[in-house]
Amino acid sequence: MTPLDNLTTQRVLQLADKIVGEGVKEIKRPRRRTLRISKVKELTVGGSPAFLFAAGIVDSPEKHHFSHLMHFIVTEEKLDTGTGPRFQIFPALYRNDNKRIQQDSVTIKGKRIIAEDKYLQAIQAQVAHDWMEYLETKGYLS
Repeated sequence: MTPLDNLTTQRVLQLADKIVGEGVKEIKRPRRRTLRISKVKELTVGGSPAFLFAAGIVDSPEKHHFSHLMHFIVTEEKLDTGTGPRFQIFPALYRNDNKRIQQDSVTIKGKRIIAEDKYLQAIQAQVAHDWMEYLETKGYLS
């Protein structure tokens, strides 16, 4: 799988840290649309626990309509160095309802990844970088 760069990983983790346990959290900013984040499901990647995380700008909450929505696979590697865990994050899906786009770069069955599109993941990694930069400039990550 194609991981996100370090800066984008840190930004996604900032969002993931806002969720306690499972469920959905909405981050609202004045004169801005709502950012909805959620822990979607538990996964297993390479025999290690992981989870699927979603973040999206909500256009129409009652219809689950998003202008941008991304799913990320978050893996945690326990290191014996005493420095704490190391996280890797991989893009899994990009969706934009306004443009009628849905691109799955990972196929998940149950708790396992059964297929991946490395080319699409590389594109989604760049989209994630640009989008997380935008979210930071608009105050969603503070």
